[in-house]
Amino acid sequence: MTDVKDLADEPGRSASSVALKTRNLTFLDPAEEEAGVKGMDGVSKQDIRLWQKLSNRKLSNRAIKKSHAAGWDDLLKD
Repeated sequence: MTDVKDLADEPGRSASSVALKTRNLTFLDPAEEEAGVKGMDGVSKQDIRLWQKLSNRKLSNRAIKKSHAAGWDDLLKD
């Protein structure tokens, strides 16, 4: 299994920055939302685009709400 330190070495990022990014992606995951895992709400449009491209899951309800609030409705179209 790959750990955060290994992932950080590849793109030249710190382990803490990779860990924070995974927490942003956790915010987007409806399964994590349902399990009560909060994640971090500092997601960007780029995070959402990445999630939509690489995940077979829809966005979490909280991510949809954040997208509406930020005016990113273009990301919510199928």
